[in-house]
Amino acid sequence: MAIVSAEKFIKAARENGYAVGGFNTNNLEWTQAILRAAEAKKAPILIQTSMGAAKYMGGYKLCKTLIENLVESMGITVPVAIHLDHGHFEDALECIEVGYTSVMFDGSHLPLEENLEKAKEVVAKAHAKGVSVEAEVGTIGGEEDGIVGDGELAPIEDAKAMVATGIDFLAAGIGNIHGPYPANWKGLHLDHLEKLTAAVPGFPIVLHGGSGIPDDQIQAAIKLGVAAAAALIIPTVASADSYTVKSGDTLSEIAVTYNTTVEKLASVNSIANVDFITVGQILELDPEATAPVATETATVEAAPAATDNSAAAAPAAQAETTTSYTSNLGTSDAQAKEIIAQRESSGSYTAQNGQYYGRYQLTMSYLNGDLSAENQERVADSYVAGRYGSWSAALAFWNANGWY
Repeated sequence: MAIVSAEKFIKAARENGYAVGGFNTNNLEWTQAILRAAEAKKAPILIQTSMGAAKYMGGYKLCKTLIENLVESMGITVPVAIHLDHGHFEDALECIEVGYTSVMFDGSHLPLEENLEKAKEVVAKAHAKGVSVEAEVGTIGGEEDGIVGDGELAPIEDAKAMVATGIDFLAAGIGNIHGPYPANWKGLHLDHLEKLTAAVPGFPIVLHGGSGIPDDQIQAAIKLGVAAAAALIIPTVASADSYTVKSGDTLSEIAVTYNTTVEKLASVNSIANVDFITVGQILELDPEATAPVATETATVEAAPAATDNSAAAAPAAQAETTTSYTSNLGTSDAQAKEIIAQRESSGSYTAQNGQYYGRYQLTMSYLNGDLSAENQERVADSYVAGRYGSWSAALAFWNANGWY
C-alpha cells in the first residue's frame, strides 16, 4: 500500500466510525517513530510537516523524499499520506508540485470569500494530480482583553460553503485549541459537532489540537463524525513486555540484558539502523525474551556507531526538552507563542536550519552562544516584545507573512 493520497482512507474512517491519526514530524527520528507505531498498529497514518518544520529540515522536497525513503527501508505496509499541515496558499501549491500526497490549505485567517476562492484553486490543482485537500474555517480560541474564549465554533454555513469547494476533509472549530489548553477550558462542544455533521452528512471532519484533548472526548467526537485527529505529541506508555530506552543505552546491551538478540529486537520494532536508538523510545521485547539477567561476563559488543569517524557504540540520543523559565504570559500570548514554536520547529529546542537554531528559530547571534532552553525562551520573549509588542501580534504577522 505504502504512500497514497489520504482521501480514500479518511473517507473509509468516516464511513466505518473510526479516526486516522495525523502526526507532525520534525526530523528523521520522529518520522521513524511515527512509522513504527503505524506499522505496529496496522493503521493508516498522515505524516505531517508544518511550514516551519519544512524550512529547517531543508524544504518540502527533502521532507517528501525522507518519508518515502523511510517507508521503503523500514518495509512499511500500511497506507501513509505525506501531508502539509496548516499551509499558506503558495506552500500548498509547492507541496502539490514536489509530490506531497495530501495538503492542508489554511486560509482561516483570510476573509471567508478569499478563503473559499483560494481553496477552489488548491482543489483544482491538487485533484489534477491525485492529491487530497483539507481546508479550515474558523480560528482558534484564546484570551482577548481578559475574556477567555474556549475555542471558536465554526459557523455552520461557512463549513457548508467550504465543503462545496470540493475539498476532501474539513477542519472546523468545535472548541478545540492549538497550543496549550487553558486551565478553565470547557471541553469540546459536541452539540455543535452534531449540528455540523448533520449539515454536511457523511463528510469527514478533522479534529486539530488533539494532543491536549481527553481521550473520552476524542472518542465521543469520533462517534459524531470526526475521521482524523491531528496531534503534535505522540503519547506512549511502556508495557510489561517493553523497555524504555535510557541515556547511554545501546541495542546490543539491551539484547544481552533481556537474553535476546539485536536482530530480534530490530525486527520486532522495525528498526532500520541498529546503531541508532533514542532516549524515551519504547522497545517491544521479543516475545521469547526473559527477564533481565544479572551477568558480569557478557562478551557481546555493540555494533559501531552510525558515524563516519567513530568506532564506539552509538548511545541513545538525548536532547533538552524542558525548561524552568517562566514567561508569565497571558493565555492568548502563551497560545500564540506555542503556535509559532510548533510552526517554526515543531517545538524542538535543538532544531537547526543554517544560522537559525532552536524552538523559535533564532539566529546564533541573538542567542549569543547560549543554546539552553532557558535562554531560548528568554531571548524569544525579548525579541518579540521589542519587535511586535506581544506574541499575539507576532502570530498575526506570521499568519500574514509566513515568518516572524
